[in-house]
Amino acid sequence: MNAETQTLLQAVEAHGGSLQVEGSDLVVEAPQPLPDDLVARLRAAKPELLRTLTSATWDRDDWAAFYDERAAVLEHDHELPRGEAEAHAWEMTIIEWLRQNPEPAHRSDICAYCGDRMTDVDGVPVLRSGGGHTWLHSACWRDWYDGRRQMAEAALDEMQTNSKKGLIQ
Repeated sequence: MNAETQTLLQAVEAHGGSLQVEGSDLVVEAPQPLPDDLVARLRAAKPELLRTLTSATWDRDDWAAFYDERAAVLEHDHELPRGEAEAHAWEMTIIEWLRQNPEPAHRSDICAYCGDRMTDVDGVPVLRSGGGHTWLHSACWRDWYDGRRQMAEAALDEMQTNSKKGLIQ
């Protein structure tokens, strides 16, 4: 969670409110309407707030177990060298993080990456593990995916996960 997201959640709480996620919507429950400037900041930060509020509930130990189990199976059952088994396990861990932390659904007429309008011929639907899909221009897909992958790596690194040293020691 970045500092702005934490500040926004604290500001909503200071007004006696809370945020919930319903599908791709961010729902504010508060005893009184929130100040307009806070509402504007919440709208601007909606994608990050959705990611934070719907992020995986696995902790460091869960991710370590996931990685270690895959590395062990690949090394022993599939007879891969340890380094290769760890590399494959790291990829599997990133994929699992992406599955557990889906991109929020977006409007089908807007590219989720660049924000430009979609046309009938350039849309690529990306299925979400939570249901629904996200729409991207075919030219935006690679950059969008690279950004999501970097997000996964950063989140796993925050839990002292490092593919170069072997995951979580």
